[in-house]
Amino acid sequence: MEHTINIEWDSVADLPAVAKQLLEACPTLRVFTLTGDLGAGKTTLTKAICSLLGYSGNVASPTYPVIAVYGLANGAEIIHMDCYRLKSEEEAEQIGIPYYLDSGAYCFIEWPGVIENLLPLNYASIEIFNTSATGRKLTLNKHIL
Repeated sequence: MEHTINIEWDSVADLPAVAKQLLEACPTLRVFTLTGDLGAGKTTLTKAICSLLGYSGNVASPTYPVIAVYGLANGAEIIHMDCYRLKSEEEAEQIGIPYYLDSGAYCFIEWPGVIENLLPLNYASIEIFNTSATGRKLTLNKHIL
């Protein structure tokens, strides 16, 4: 079953409120995919969500390492992936992506196309669209069985 939510914002200053709305809309989900054009704000949104979850360190797109793990003070982890450079599902499996997806940690996955078949049954997909130079709109689809 899918549940769709649309959220719009005018500037980066609005992102803490957007992050809060997303987490409140998905209280039981831990895996989030993020799609959108280059520069749409996937990493910036992920940074806002990580901050809300209690991570105060640097959040950058993990394009080259593919996976970044952010440790929280309570011992929990946030997983941030960028699958843009992955060529196949097999490559994703070799670097351990299924382990992270099944870990119970929050996982934020940019450019998820190549790993779609590895995603859990319950997850949220976020698509971000530019509406102006600083404005954005996202569509959140909750994929829940």
